[in-house]
Amino acid sequence: MLQEGTHTILWKISATEVEECVHLRNAYQNQQAAGLMTLEELEANLTELDNMRKTAEQELVALRNRRERIEDLEKDRDILLKSMADRVPRALYELTGEEKHKLYQMLRIEVAPCEEGYAVNGAICTWEPIREYTDRP
Repeated sequence: MLQEGTHTILWKISATEVEECVHLRNAYQNQQAAGLMTLEELEANLTELDNMRKTAEQELVALRNRRERIEDLEKDRDILLKSMADRVPRALYELTGEEKHKLYQMLRIEVAPCEEGYAVNGAICTWEPIREYTDRP
């Protein structure tokens, strides 16, 4: 996925290319009007510019679509995390001691009682002790 800064930079580059094509189109037309270029040269230059402009506009559309997809994925992630956050504590509370022990082994975490509740250590854990889940069913 594109990071926000990269997305912005690519957007600016593509938008600048579109603006540059418009500017060059006018400049070529002025050169032809002043007799500095033949109609054939003008036509060739304008065709090339139109292709460049279309490519830049397609990139802008692709970037916009990518940004929208990223936003949709982020919304889905937030909804999923909220759903899991609501479900997991209740499900963990309902596990037997043996089931909890097996789960902790699978996750490679250690849980030990402490003053604040439980101290949890492992690769996916925070450094701070986690309080005992008190919203019991």
